[in-house]
Amino acid sequence: MRRMNGSARLSGSFAVWLADTFARLLLLDIYEVAFLRGFQGLRWWLGGWRAWRAFYRAYATVPAYRQFIDASGGVPVFGLKKDGMPDMTSLPEIDKESYVKKYPIAQRIVGGTLPSEGVTVDESSGSSGQPTSWVRGRAERRITSQMMRMTYRQSVQGGRQVFILNAFALGAWATGMNVSASLTDSSILKSTGPNADKIVSTMKEFGPSFHYVIMGYPPFLKSLADDQRIDWASHSVDAGYGGEGISESLRTYLQTRFKRVIGSYGASDLEVNMAIETDLTIALRRAILADPALRAAMIRTDYGVTPMIFQFNSLAYLFETNEKGELVVTMSRPIHLAPKIRYNIHDRGHAMNLKEFGGKLQALGHTALLADLSRAAELPLLFIYVVSASSKMSMSRRASNTTAYDPQ
Repeated sequence: MRRMNGSARLSGSFAVWLADTFARLLLLDIYEVAFLRGFQGLRWWLGGWRAWRAFYRAYATVPAYRQFIDASGGVPVFGLKKDGMPDMTSLPEIDKESYVKKYPIAQRIVGGTLPSEGVTVDESSGSSGQPTSWVRGRAERRITSQMMRMTYRQSVQGGRQVFILNAFALGAWATGMNVSASLTDSSILKSTGPNADKIVSTMKEFGPSFHYVIMGYPPFLKSLADDQRIDWASHSVDAGYGGEGISESLRTYLQTRFKRVIGSYGASDLEVNMAIETDLTIALRRAILADPALRAAMIRTDYGVTPMIFQFNSLAYLFETNEKGELVVTMSRPIHLAPKIRYNIHDRGHAMNLKEFGGKLQALGHTALLADLSRAAELPLLFIYVVSASSKMSMSRRASNTTAYDPQ
């Protein structure tokens, strides 16, 4: 049995008892809790324990994961980090090559059997162009819809009735499918796909009395912003993007047509809408471009690009960074049909809790950002520097493989 350095260790019956005790608190999926003020530190700490419990659950119920862990030396003895959270680094990482392609789909599912109903299957194209199928159960789709509606309500402003135009690719690709399924009940929605003619005709047909939210890939949104058939001055329009990052210069340009331009981060391997841009993260990104001292304080390793910055729910995801600077993600909720524990999607990035973030702002005297922080949702930050060729933001299918963001 593998062991790790450190004086505090968790093992045997105590570990199981402690995991089950925390599970009674952490199995609840009441995600409005994610936005309650004053509990960010507690959520961050509980999120680590929830991820730890997710490992035990996956090991007990997923045949492929049990085989993988046993072949890697068995269940480790966990240590405690200085902040009192379990240290997950004694667990081996998994990724598409070492785990997904190695085991059949059914073996990677809870119980080892694909349910006969309530399951959706979507695809990612991957760097090779060979699609990979991902299965999602009814419960996780329900929670994804709930979170998407919550973040949508946080992002959309204005008093007009909302009309969403879903311009993401439709069919088997997860983003378009999830947007349509998740937001229909909270708005008027039309799934046009990336078709400018359909969007133009819809806006002309329904007129300027609605607040339109057009969701799509950045290149499509740029081409739509240049479309002279839309009377932009008489319409109220926001943009939601995914699929790749944008530069702040592109955001500024898009804002000549769209009132707000907000992006989200996800991956086909994991989940749509894991993290979302907010007014705070956009202000921070622009401040990093203007202030070298702030850039040095926020960025752990400078890849020569300015990272995309998001906020995320630490009760749902544990983001770690390995020695290569890659994100290692544990999906902590207990409802996933195909759990992912310490899954490496080979994107470069890191997470930062608000205590650390606020302390750095205080030290640098960034009063404007501190004021933004006081108004923002108390959710930790996620910095994404480089997206791997096989990973896709917002679970979209992209023909080109974006490997780095525009540093401007």
